[in-house]
Amino acid sequence: MKTTFKQFLEDISIDDGAYSKEASDVAVKGVEQIVSTKWKPVPLKSPFPINGFSVKYNKRKTASWFNGNTYDIALLDNKTDAIAVHIECSKREYTVPGGNIIGLETEQLSSNITYRGKGLVVALYQTLVSNGQNVFSASLQTKGGASVWTRLTQQTDGTVFGVVPIGDMEKKHPEVRSLVDEYDFVLVHGDLDKIAKCVYDAGDAFWFITRNPGNLMRRAVKV
Repeated sequence: MKTTFKQFLEDISIDDGAYSKEASDVAVKGVEQIVSTKWKPVPLKSPFPINGFSVKYNKRKTASWFNGNTYDIALLDNKTDAIAVHIECSKREYTVPGGNIIGLETEQLSSNITYRGKGLVVALYQTLVSNGQNVFSASLQTKGGASVWTRLTQQTDGTVFGVVPIGDMEKKHPEVRSLVDEYDFVLVHGDLDKIAKCVYDAGDAFWFITRNPGNLMRRAVKV
């Protein structure tokens, strides 16, 4: 079953008409590249919770960031091999009070229109976290992407943090002022609605979910 551009759209629910011809051509070429990928199974100790789908990946030969590792992660329909969900992500590392945080950052999230409304996107993220993968959101999100992360942070079995530029926190949280010259970001934790406000009020902030918080909680700002 071939996945077409009209089925497989950027950021979950964008309309075809939002693309210029040039942008559409780039998007179609991207879909063709994804569809022709030779996928490898992701070894999962905790299986994908919805029957009939497999989680697979591909490591790109060229990274979108300098010296970075870029991956395609896909959720495939076992009967048709159609791609239900696709995530383009890159390995990221940030130094924050409490240690280094390393994980996969979503750069582009796409879903096949045929499979929407089944909770597959959130389930895919949950599966990555349940299998020990740390995940970051992008610092800029579409409305659809933000809705996915809102549901994910409410349903995940991992520890949820906001990663917020330290300059945005120092006015309300004087305890971080002494760290401004040493760190670019500080972790925040606590009430999810309050974390979300910190994340979406600051332009360069993003979500971080991990099952291994270690000492991070001790140096995070409580909100």
